Amino acid sequence: MNTAQQFWNWFSENQERFSGIHGKSMDEVNALFDEVMPVLHAYNEGLSLEIGARQPPYEIIITAQGIKQYFAAAEQLVAQAPAIPNWQITALKPAVGDHFDFRMGEITVNCENLRFIPLQDEDDEDAVAIRIIHRDYPANDGALKNALTTGIYNVMDCLLGEKNATLDISSLEIAAAQEEGEEVLPFKELPHYINWKKKERKIADVRHPEDSMTLYQGTADGVKIFLTANTGLNYYNFKTAYPMLFRVVADFSQLYDEEGDNQSILEPVYEIEDRIIEALKVADKGFYLLSETKGEQRTTCFYTNDEAFVLSLLEKEQANNDRIQLTGEIVFDPYWVEVGDFIR
Repeated sequence: MNTAQQFWNWFSENQERFSGIHGKSMDEVNALFDEVMPVLHAYNEGLSLEIGARQPPYEIIITAQGIKQYFAAAEQLVAQAPAIPNWQITALKPAVGDHFDFRMGEITVNCENLRFIPLQDEDDEDAVAIRIIHRDYPANDGALKNALTTGIYNVMDCLLGEKNATLDISSLEIAAAQEEGEEVLPFKELPHYINWKKKERKIADVRHPEDSMTLYQGTADGVKIFLTANTGLNYYNFKTAYPMLFRVVADFSQLYDEEGDNQSILEPVYEIEDRIIEALKVADKGFYLLSETKGEQRTTCFYTNDEAFVLSLLEKEQANNDRIQLTGEIVFDPYWVEVGDFIR
């Protein structure tokens, strides 16, 4: 993998060729992107870029194309960008207003010909779920449906910004017409609706919400899995303040040599978790997110703002437990993507 510096060195050397991109033919533009995209993908294959502005300052936007797992990579790349004269460098597509059109042939998508319908998520009353209406949206798959879908997402990025369009909307449908009795709202009102829904959430501005545990169980490869998730952190507003996933794996196979049922076997593991949770809480260094027990291993995930602190906790537990093998890792994950199946 190339470094951020290698990408920016390449772009700095070639930036003059991109500054006049809006005056070039489509073949010339495609040729330029054929050059730059492999360099960008050598850094991270999930990223793309857009070039904006017809006169200085020109703009290069590093986009994750709405895929949350690449947001951090886009932001890290931009954070390491050098100052390039006459260029503004932006991570993720920003909100730019409601006055942009997306055209493909005779089809136009904009805030004027889109509407939206608020929907109710039966499993989560706090979720932002919507149906977007465009009168030409076809029921069958094909080129027109793909073009309209792309256009709708582009207009939504312009209206909300790439990050908010992805993080704030939990469920999205697209249709050609509303169903009988459904309330249809102007698309440009979508930011106001989202802000209202966010303010209604019980933990909207709570820095330390109460824990609320949800239990899941299932099987994988014939092995039972038990998972506990702290869903009290759903829609937590301060995720990026605790940007590192701290994952601890406890191998308790040696405990099976002792007498007792499965519950008592796990007690020493629970005690380790409890001590880490309490230490994080007292020091305001992070949160407990979830635990998964599968076979003779239990994986527990925390999010933290202090790598050295949590590693010292792990070292202390490793030194005091010769019957339980503990391993840990730190993953930079400021949008909590790793636990996204359970924590929204």
